[in-house]
Amino acid sequence: MKSKVTHLNISHEITQENTDKGSAILKVAEYYGYNRENTVAFGDGENDITMLKNAQIGIAMGNACQQCLDVADYVTERIEDDGLYNACKHFKWIES
Repeated sequence: MKSKVTHLNISHEITQENTDKGSAILKVAEYYGYNRENTVAFGDGENDITMLKNAQIGIAMGNACQQCLDVADYVTERIEDDGLYNACKHFKWIES
């Protein structure tokens, strides 16, 4: 199996060649018997762009790179400002 390494600002990501988070979210959904309409993605980095595009709802964190902000369906607060929690409240997935 061939792999690729993506160098991020503070970490590295190793994935199978010709695979990214965008294709992975659809494969995981299919594995569990869900379709795209049942997917949500949160992201903030360049490696999250395809995932945000492929999910039914792509949510960019407030601290996300500009490309994520551009493709997101919704932008929430920064991660350290309770962005994940606030997005879940916004979509009524949790109660306040």
